[in-house]
Amino acid sequence: MAGPTCRAHPVVSQADASVGVESIHKAELCIQVATKLLVDWARRTFGVTFSGELSAVETAVWRWTAVPSVVIVDDEALIRSGFELILAAAADIDVVKTCDGVQAVDVIREQRPDVVLLDIRMPGKDGLTVLAELQRLPAPPVVAMLTTFDADEYIAEALRSGASGFLLKDTDPEQLPHMVRTLAAGGLVLSGGVSPKVISGYLDDRIDRDAEERLRALTDRETEVLQLLARGHSNGEISATLYTSVGTVKDQVSSILAKLSVKSRVEAAIIAQRAGILDDGGQHDP
Repeated sequence: MAGPTCRAHPVVSQADASVGVESIHKAELCIQVATKLLVDWARRTFGVTFSGELSAVETAVWRWTAVPSVVIVDDEALIRSGFELILAAAADIDVVKTCDGVQAVDVIREQRPDVVLLDIRMPGKDGLTVLAELQRLPAPPVVAMLTTFDADEYIAEALRSGASGFLLKDTDPEQLPHMVRTLAAGGLVLSGGVSPKVISGYLDDRIDRDAEERLRALTDRETEVLQLLARGHSNGEISATLYTSVGTVKDQVSSILAKLSVKSRVEAAIIAQRAGILDDGGQHDP
C-alpha cells in the first residue's frame, strides 16, 4: 500500500509577497474609483443625493477617488472665483461648489466633497465655527484652512479642531492643484510661510509638552506609520512603503489619532516632531 503523498509547499519570497500586496492595493483602488465615478455620475445625471450616515465602505470610496471633489468657502467672491479658476484648469479636480461661511455647512452636507478649502476669517460665520460643525458630520470632509496672514492667531485653534492643512491665499497657483490632490489622498499640507508659525505656536502650548509620553502608547508599527505620516506621506504611499493595504493604514492612523488624543494628521505630525522621532531625517525602514 502506497504511503501518503508528500507535496512541497511553494516558497514565497518577500518580493513575491510585496507584488501580491501591491496587486491587492491596485484592485482595491480600482473598485473604489469605479464606485466613486458611478456615484458622481448618478448625482449629476439624475440629481441623486445621499442622506443618512455613510458606511465605512462608502467613506473609503469617497476618500479614494481619481477625481477629488472640492468646495471653496470664502466671504470674498473674488477669492472664490480665483481659486475655482485655478483648480478648474486641472482635469483631475472637480470644484463642485463655492460659497460663503453662512451657506457652507448646508452646501457641504449636500455636495459631500472630498476636500474643503475654508477661509479662517469670515464675517457672519467664521471658519472656526464652520470647521467645528463639519467635524460633527457623520463623514466630515478633509478641511484645509485659507489664511492671508502667516501669523494668524487662529491657526493653532483650527489645528486642534481637526484642520488637515493651512494654505496662504497667495500660494503659488501651480502648487494649489498638487496640494488638493495631497489632501484628498490623506496627506497633510502646510504652506511654507505658515509651517514654522504653526509648529512654533503649537509647541508652546502646554497641552503638548507631554509629547514623548503620548508616543509610548503607540505600537512599533504605529510609530513607523506616524513617522511616514509626519513627513507628508499619503495613506497609499505609507501602504506601499510598509507593504500593507490602504485599509490597514487607515485603521492604524485612526488608532494613532485616538491614542494621541488629537483630531488631525497635522496635530499628530507636530507631536511626532516635538517628540524628536523625525530627527534621523530619513525614511524609516519597515
